[in-house]
Parts: sequence; structure tokens; C-alpha cells
Amino acid sequence: DLHRWLCVEQAAVCCPDGFYGPNCDPCPTCFGNGKCKGNGTRKGNGKCACDEGYTGDNCDSCTEEYYQAFRDEAKLLCSRCHKACAAGGCTGAGPNACRVCRSGWVMDPARGGCVDVDECIKEAPCTGQQFCVNNEGSYSCLECDKSCDGCNGDGPDLCEKCATGYELRDGMCTDTSNEKRNQYATFTRYLTYLGLCIATCIVLQNSTWLAALVGLAVAVYISVSEYWLNTAPQQPAAPSPRILDEILQQH
Repeated sequence: DLHRWLCVEQAAVCCPDGFYGPNCDPCPTCFGNGKCKGNGTRKGNGKCACDEGYTGDNCDSCTEEYYQAFRDEAKLLCSRCHKACAAGGCTGAGPNACRVCRSGWVMDPARGGCVDVDECIKEAPCTGQQFCVNNEGSYSCLECDKSCDGCNGDGPDLCEKCATGYELRDGMCTDTSNEKRNQYATFTRYLTYLGLCIATCIVLQNSTWLAALVGLAVAVYISVSEYWLNTAPQQPAAPSPRILDEILQQH
């Protein structure tokens, strides 16, 4: 064994596995739940560095947040207490084995030990534009939907009142701002058409045939504009240059 011959026997800077210190003294067993400090080296004090949940000089006891799940002469198994248990630990598995309940839980032996407190009902801790969600041992405050002015849950169907720009329709707060903008745009467009017609009549009142010609052009403009506005989403964006070339060649 090159390692043993070179590091342990010749250089004297190592120890065999399971030994520690200048004299390579034997390490404690740590009950299988920890490591010997200095194991395999000429350093360390040989004390046990226990794994999580274990304590004692030989890692042969459970910490206060763990309970003894199994033990015999050579092995100890510690398991974590239920999350409802506060410092002080427990006597076994489950919330009914807690010695003291953690904050957010209350002891109720009839219901199986530590029972979660519903802070949303008991305290109403959230603001007017939030709704409360109960968690085990705690709670969360989440923002209401933008369509709500106060709410009881997530979504536009759980609003207490609708926010400005929204109306209650089919049980949901619905955005009406686009409809009002569209109505305003339509009114403005028709007003513009009327202005064009009146301006044509005033400017060209001395020339009947010219007024008729310009009026016809205005009417065509209005008709094409309305047709384009009503059908634009279904029409292609624009003809390709190749198609335009073919049309020009035909004429």
C-alpha cells in the first residue's frame, strides 16, 4: 500500500483510516452518526462532529427538534419533529406528539394535536387591494386583479367592486375602456366626413358640376375608408412587388 508506506510510515503525516492525532490513536465510533475530527491525519482532537439531528460526545442522542425513531446497541436513528412543533421538540411523529406548538399553530388534542391557525379569518391582515391565502403556520397576501376594487380571491370574477374603466358583465369585471375609445373614434370619423361634405358645398357652391365631381370623390373616399376599416383584419397586408409588376404590365 503506497499510501500507508509513504504517508503513514515514512513521512509520518498521515494516519490509517479510523485513527487520528500525532500518535494515530483510534477514533471513537460516533455511533455511526458523525465523523471523527482528524480522521486519517496527524491532526484533530478525535471528538465526534455529529450529523444534523444528533448530539452527545459519541453522537448517541437526538437534538431537541428530533425524536428517537430507532435505537439498539450499535445504531441510533433520529427523525425530525413535525413542522408544527416549536423548540422543545416532540415525543414522536406527527403534530400530536409536539410538546409545544410553533407560532401559527394551536394545540387542540381533540383534533390531533397542533392545528394550523387560519390567520385570514382570525386577523384579516391584508390591505384593501390584496386577498389573503392561508398557509400551514402562516399566510400570504396576494394582489387583486387589476379589474378589481377590493377582492375575495384571484381573478376578475372575485371582485368586491369593479375598478374604474371596468363593468360587471356575466359575473366578471370587464374592461370597457376600449369600447368607449372605439365609440369616440367612430363619432370623430363620421364628424370628419360631415365636415368634408360641408366644406365641399361651401367652397364649390358656384360650380355645380365641379361640386358634384368633388362630392363624388369625397363619397368614394368615405366608402373606401369604411370598407377598409371593416375588412382590414381579413385582408392581406399588401400585394407583393411581383403582383404589382404583373398588374402594371397588363395595363
